[in-house]
Amino acid sequence: QYMGLENLSFALFENMKLVEEIIEWQTYMSLEMLKHVFDAGVTLDFAWMFEDMCFNLGPLVSPEFVKKYMAPNYRKVVDLLRKHGVDIIFLDSDGNIEKLLPIWLDCGINGTFPLEVASGMDAVKLRKKYGKELIMIGNIDKRSLAKGKNAIDQEVEKVKILLKDGGYFINCDHHIPPDVSFENISYFFNQVKKLSDYKETD
Repeated sequence: QYMGLENLSFALFENMKLVEEIIEWQTYMSLEMLKHVFDAGVTLDFAWMFEDMCFNLGPLVSPEFVKKYMAPNYRKVVDLLRKHGVDIIFLDSDGNIEKLLPIWLDCGINGTFPLEVASGMDAVKLRKKYGKELIMIGNIDKRSLAKGKNAIDQEVEKVKILLKDGGYFINCDHHIPPDVSFENISYFFNQVKKLSDYKETD
């Protein structure tokens, strides 16, 4: 976000000291901000980290890089959140995040969004692998919403079992595209509503 992807890619080889400094500063800023929040008596139901660092085939940096330079700093932030009763911590990244999920979970980050379908992410597969250790949002292919009712039905059906088990929140795998009609998005919402057992949705 500070340098742009191209400049950052070069810096990983030419100026790693600067990259480390950016990571450390970002961690410091997050910690100090959270301290002010908690000192003011604010309580948080959950926390959300933005770390858009993957593309359709995997992470933009190696898992080894994440373990060495990022994980220790994740843990500092997570420890502070846990200390103040925040037990749901999401990390937001597009792309295929499968290689990084075990690292994030090990750091105490236990939620993810958006589980991009075009990048091969599969919420049902992840549930089988990680159980309820991983909270998930997304995995409804945003492109399907423009294709009509049959395509929408297929997307809703594939995650139906996850809604029954809990720990999954149905949502698109990114922003809803501009080519999705009001009729289609209304149909999607209504189909999702039918899956709920809660009286509030009657």
